Amino acid sequence: MTNPTPLDVPRLTIKFDVEEDGRHIAEVTDVPGAAMYGQTRFAAARAALTVAFKTLEWEENERRGEAAPKGRARPDQEDP
Repeated sequence: MTNPTPLDVPRLTIKFDVEEDGRHIAEVTDVPGAAMYGQTRFAAARAALTVAFKTLEWEENERRGEAAPKGRARPDQEDP
């Protein structure tokens, strides 16, 4: 049996705000482009963290030299 590779999970900071119309916005300050709106603080955080983790996954795949799925842009960039 081989030892599993340890998972290096970064510590992320989330900044919250509420718009005048009542929408919540969460921004993962350590990952450019990872800011999302939600009806609640939790929903905004969940959406922003999803974008942040997808962006970090893309960066890790690029570092490894793995090809990106066809027709998909990085989460922090426009679609092709």
